[in-house]
Amino acid sequence: KPLSTDVKVDKAAAVECARTYMAEMGYGIGMPTFAELLIVQPDDYWEYIDTGDMVEPQDIAQLAWMLRFNAPWDVTEVWVDAENGNILGGSRSKSMPIKGSIRSPFASAVQVEYAPQVGRPLAMKIVKGDLCKAVVSQIPNLKRTDAVKCSFSARIKVDCGSRSYTYGYSPANHLLVLVEKSYKGKTYKANCAFKTMAEIEQLFSICAGV
Repeated sequence: KPLSTDVKVDKAAAVECARTYMAEMGYGIGMPTFAELLIVQPDDYWEYIDTGDMVEPQDIAQLAWMLRFNAPWDVTEVWVDAENGNILGGSRSKSMPIKGSIRSPFASAVQVEYAPQVGRPLAMKIVKGDLCKAVVSQIPNLKRTDAVKCSFSARIKVDCGSRSYTYGYSPANHLLVLVEKSYKGKTYKANCAFKTMAEIEQLFSICAGV
C-alpha cells in the first residue's frame, strides 16, 4: 500500500507533466488514449522511456497515473506520481526495447573521446563536429543486446540540454554501451548495451582518423 493515496495531481495535470517530460527529451507527445490510477509496487519492473535502462528499485509503493499516448510511438506510456507530478518511468513492458532513442537533431553538443594507444603519445584524442553527430544518428538503428564486461576504445558524450549521456564503444565486442546519464545535475549509472553494425563502426573509424 502506498504511503499516500491522496490524488493531488489530477488527470489533466498529469498529462501536462508527461508532455513537459517528453519535450525535455525532444519528443512531441500525441493525444492521450488511456489514463488510469494504479499502485506502482517496489518490485515492479519498468524502464526509462529514453534509454530502456531500468530504474533503481523503490522502497515504497506509489500511487501513479498510467498514461498512454498515440505518439511518438504507437503506444507511448508514461507514469506520473499522483501526489507530486514526478515522472516515475516510461514503459512497463517486460520485453526489452529493440531500439535506442537518442537522436542527433536534439543533441546540442557531441564529442567522441579516444583512449591513448600503446606506442603513441599518452594523450586522449577528442573529436567534435558533424561526424560525431552522424555517429549519434545511428543509435536509433541499433538493437538491444546483453551487456558484457569489455574495454572501450572510445567514449561518446551527448549533451541534450538538461540531459546528457555517455556511451562506451568496444570494437572488439561490437558493442555500444550506455554507461552513464545525467538529468538536471544528477548522474545515474547505466549498463544498457546495443549491438553495433557496419555503418556506425565505419563512422567511429573515420572519427578516429580525423
